[in-house]
Amino acid sequence: MFVGMVQAGRIAKGQCPAQRPVFLKPHGVARGKFRILPDLPENLKVGLFAGKEHEAWVRFSSDTLPTIADFKTTVGIGIKLFDVPGAKLIGHQDDSTFDFILQNFEVFFLSTATDMCEFTRAGVVNGDYGPYLAAHPQTARLLDQMAQATS
Repeated sequence: MFVGMVQAGRIAKGQCPAQRPVFLKPHGVARGKFRILPDLPENLKVGLFAGKEHEAWVRFSSDTLPTIADFKTTVGIGIKLFDVPGAKLIGHQDDSTFDFILQNFEVFFLSTATDMCEFTRAGVVNGDYGPYLAAHPQTARLLDQMAQATS
């Protein structure tokens, strides 16, 4: 959805580079290795944790425009792993990447990948989060809490 619907439209309109749909304000990117602990218990050696290490890119960003201060915003970390074997449950089954999406709040504001797609479609694609938030009061409450100043 992010690339195919949003960024593709921005590219078609001549935006170069095409602005990201979410977490627009970049703070930095790092390349490294995501290493699995060698003494990980056998019952946890599942999926990507069954391997030894994966190439990784880590992106640090905020959920605000690059020209706006970060006060009362969410700071996120996206970790993209490469060459992860196995069929995927979401997206392209044969995709060899895996993403961790992290933020500086104790819970993620949505519960499922479907919720994330519906929320993004409401705001980024349709341009109005209002109807979605009215139908999902817990998400609205969490977003309000995330916008509070923390010490």
